[in-house]
Amino acid sequence: MSKTAAETSHNTDSTDSTETSNVNNNDDATSVNPAHYLMWFRRDLRVHDNTALAALCEQANADNASVSAVYFVTPEQWQAHDMSLTQLDHIARTLPILAKSLQTQLNIHLTVQVSSSFSDCVEAMLDICSANQISTVMANHEYEGNEIKRDEHLTKQLANNNIEFIRWHDQCILPPQTITTNDDSMYQVFTPFYKKCGIPWISAPYKCMRHPP
Repeated sequence: MSKTAAETSHNTDSTDSTETSNVNNNDDATSVNPAHYLMWFRRDLRVHDNTALAALCEQANADNASVSAVYFVTPEQWQAHDMSLTQLDHIARTLPILAKSLQTQLNIHLTVQVSSSFSDCVEAMLDICSANQISTVMANHEYEGNEIKRDEHLTKQLANNNIEFIRWHDQCILPPQTITTNDDSMYQVFTPFYKKCGIPWISAPYKCMRHPP
């Protein structure tokens, strides 16, 4: 082998080795810190027709991220809100079904954690995000007063840790305060609201109630 050929062979081997090393380093960096997203279930204990879950899975697929899920049992908060035994029974029966559906259909593990109150939920969520390197949390909106305050507080706390908290409108046909009167107040009568919202099928249940078969 000539000197020139030998030098060329050596340089090529060195370059290939460097490129391979760079690829391995990139793979190691990716495997050490993969993106990890969290779905927070509240009243939406379902896999299908779940706006936040669908959006989170879509984003996770695009970003090649892993997904986990959490549900908080809040006994003191439920007692303060006078939750009925029927609703408690529904939650207890639905959670195992949800956990199995998430695991078998989407390969998502659901963690159920007891946190006495909403304030405890905020601290628990911060701990979960920190321990699992969560970068994005998604959930569906809840519109009641205590729930709104909890979410606003959590949004600030997560933002301080560079964690995004995204909420989706899912419970209602239209988000609250989307349709208002000319002076931005809420409608007190259904018919003007119906005419302004422009959804023709929204009146169907009312027609059925007025004119049963």
